Amino acid sequence: FSTEFQSQILNEKSELTIEIKEYLANGEIIPLFAIEKFLLEKFSQLQTEKTLLLGFPKTKEQYELLVKIVSDLKIQLKNIWYFEQNSPEKFKSEFFLKKDEDLLQENQKDLFKKFGEEAKDNWDKVYLQGKKSIQNIKEISKNIKWTIIKVEIENVKDENYIIEKINNKA
Repeated sequence: FSTEFQSQILNEKSELTIEIKEYLANGEIIPLFAIEKFLLEKFSQLQTEKTLLLGFPKTKEQYELLVKIVSDLKIQLKNIWYFEQNSPEKFKSEFFLKKDEDLLQENQKDLFKKFGEEAKDNWDKVYLQGKKSIQNIKEISKNIKWTIIKVEIENVKDENYIIEKINNKA
């Protein structure tokens, strides 16, 4: 989801992307109706029964939007695979101890350059907010099969790794 969404915003000059760029330029959160337009467009183009949506939804409101869209398009939402970090405290300590630029991954370099110590201070808050959002989604998605897959955080961005883990649990 994230990759496709970013690609469309950066590479297309549609009415929707211009609108979304305005929100971003003003430092505003992209409203759900803009995300809804994007998802409706993408889902209406689906040509397979099996589609994996990575990185979305992240909030209860986004989940409710997703349910509305798939219902309107008569698409059945069957499974949610939640990738849960094995050891958040271990990750946190290792992530923020890596100060040598050669050892940092690209996303880590960006975080340290942009936020420095502020990133470390906010990590717990962001992590706990994410956990709370997942709990909120779980509470309202009781009719959907949930599979929890324990992972190390570095692997979660690797599409092949994700597909392999899902296939092993499916």
